[in-house]
Amino acid sequence: MDGTDHSSRGWLVAAASIAWAVILLAAIRIWTAVGAQDDATYLRLARTLLSHDWNSPEFHRALTFVAPGWPLLLAAAVRVAGSHCAFWINVPLAGILLMMYLALFIRLFEDRKAAAVSLLVLLLAILRGWPWNAHYLLQAFRETPSYLALLSGFYLFITSAGQPRYGRLFFGGGAFVV
Repeated sequence: MDGTDHSSRGWLVAAASIAWAVILLAAIRIWTAVGAQDDATYLRLARTLLSHDWNSPEFHRALTFVAPGWPLLLAAAVRVAGSHCAFWINVPLAGILLMMYLALFIRLFEDRKAAAVSLLVLLLAILRGWPWNAHYLLQAFRETPSYLALLSGFYLFITSAGQPRYGRLFFGGGAFVV
């Protein structure tokens, strides 16, 4: 790997900076406090999780309406940052998702320049693909946390290849369940 090359490190920093800037600019451009049916449903589920006892039927219904990870994450975010966090919570998650892709590309290609270019191509494909990609990636839909969990599980499995690292395999499998 070209880990000591300052030029290749510059490529990574530039690609990561561009990715974060594009995510933030897209979020600012499409930001709205008006929710659609899906994100309003997820916010209602999060509020139910926060307002009911953990052994109540309402809590269990809200927890099992969709995969439990997203309503729980949204409930924690609402608890910490208030109800309006539902309109921006996926912005940092989308940035983390892109950085996870960058880490995966570095691992797969063993070339930082190729990884940086791959991240930029991925970003271009996301933004120039279907017109609603940015909306689904950045607004309070469950796609971004789902993609992040799946990619995290995949990355943990790949990094434990060759020598079983049971903790990574356990958490990788858990990421697929979420």
